[in-house]
Amino acid sequence: MLLLVACAGGCETQRPTSLGFTNIGRVEWRSTSTENRVGGIDEASLTYMQYGEDRIIIWIDIQENCETGGSDKHQSGFEESLDGRRIEWDCRIADGNVTITIDGKKYYPSKGTVFFVSTADGVRIRQSKRNATKMKCTREALTELAKTDQEIIQFFKKAAPAN
Repeated sequence: MLLLVACAGGCETQRPTSLGFTNIGRVEWRSTSTENRVGGIDEASLTYMQYGEDRIIIWIDIQENCETGGSDKHQSGFEESLDGRRIEWDCRIADGNVTITIDGKKYYPSKGTVFFVSTADGVRIRQSKRNATKMKCTREALTELAKTDQEIIQFFKKAAPAN
């Protein structure tokens, strides 16, 4: 795992990367059932990008309108719902350090590279230390993970509005 300096409340060990973002992709899914649908589980979008031997994954509970793009040192994008919820994200490599910004807040990979983002009741973000490189980024694998992984289920069901 890549360790970086983060001097907001304390410093961490740093091992900078000179590599850029590669293997960039996006997966989205939506359940055909409309009854009791939970954002992040039954419908979601996931953007992933490799840097060196590590991977960043941004898992968002909306997927109606999106844009992603950038270069090997900068990737950015947004997800927007038809009802106006919007999440913007930005990943940069500068001076060998990786920073990830989601909804205006900066995150550092030393604290985890998987991000779960819920917009169901305001914006909630969970940064997870799970091994992102072991996650299969295919629609089939991710929809199965969304239905069976307790961390994902608990995070997104907590945000789900009561029916």
